[in-house]
Amino acid sequence: MKRYLPFLAAYLGMLIFGICMLTLGSVMPYLDQTLHLNELSKGSLATILPIGILAGSVVFGPIADRYSYRILLSLSAAVTASGMVLVGYASRITELQLAFFLIGLGGGSLNGTTSALISDLSTEGSRQKGANLSLLGVFFGIGALGIPAIFGLISDLQDHRDALFRIGAGIMLLAIGFLMIRYPGAKRRSLNGLGSWKMLLGKRLIIFIGLVLFIQSGMESLVNNWITSFFTLHVGMGPRVSLFMLTLFVMVFTVNRLLLKFLLLRIHPGWVLGIAAGLILAGGLVLNYLQGIQGAYVAVICLGTGLAAGFPLLLGVIGDAFPERSGTAFSIVFTISVIGNSLINFLAGWITESQGMGGLPWMLISSVVIYIILLYSALKTINSTKK
Repeated sequence: MKRYLPFLAAYLGMLIFGICMLTLGSVMPYLDQTLHLNELSKGSLATILPIGILAGSVVFGPIADRYSYRILLSLSAAVTASGMVLVGYASRITELQLAFFLIGLGGGSLNGTTSALISDLSTEGSRQKGANLSLLGVFFGIGALGIPAIFGLISDLQDHRDALFRIGAGIMLLAIGFLMIRYPGAKRRSLNGLGSWKMLLGKRLIIFIGLVLFIQSGMESLVNNWITSFFTLHVGMGPRVSLFMLTLFVMVFTVNRLLLKFLLLRIHPGWVLGIAAGLILAGGLVLNYLQGIQGAYVAVICLGTGLAAGFPLLLGVIGDAFPERSGTAFSIVFTISVIGNSLINFLAGWITESQGMGGLPWMLISSVVIYIILLYSALKTINSTKK
């Protein structure tokens, strides 16, 4: 049983990250009622959360390589829990901003730390690493799907402060539990800190995969953050139907992460990535040309299936290529991907403001074309390193 405890810790850590990513949207109606936030204040919270995630993505890798995972995993969960509780009891916007930075910082570190841990625990090569990382992604989906339901259930009985306190207390208990588990040892031969970053940034494989994940993360952001507005404002669906479509996307995304766990053991990862890219392109085209309810279903299923593959497969390659510096390597590609998420999300806001929601499908189509070109270059680099 002890052999599987580090896997369990990683899965629960990723579940916490899924909770982090849905916290802002879940709690915002209650913050509106209690603190009467204006649009500028809401925008600052939406900006600070990814800044925290970026900071967590930068720092976790060198720490994991030098000191292993016990303290890092526990501290990341504790920081997240502190942010959750602070959100509930904040009385000023500055306190809320600090709270969401802490949630982002802990969540960004958990995202990278759990991925690097699964990679280190999977010793059978990149295909097995990708399969196990796909299963890790399922727990992100469980957290992302579960938090609105849990929050709603608790909030029916008591106010949002008690709900956030209970969620934070549960995460803090997990943080304590993470300390009781034995993890893979530190990689003492690794370069530390900035030196390790500089060395790995000179690797073509790191750069190409980082750029692929830059686009991948941006496309996920386009769907997660803008698809409900697209269906409501451009297609004319009701808010409930649009919200259901977003929920369906997360469900399809999560189920396909589970299926990838088994597919990757039978199908070459290059084929899986190519099919996934084709499905994303199909989803963008369907969004643009078939805008009824049937087209929405087809588009959401294509996008959820296609977007599920990128991160676990490519992270598996990174973990296999740089086993002695896996934490720092993951830190670099996660940092690049978070920057892509933020920049493409900002670009989407500018385009939809100037041209309306009809520009969203074309952003997806343009992004996936760039994605395919970068993916081809990354796959060529992967194949050349194996020769």
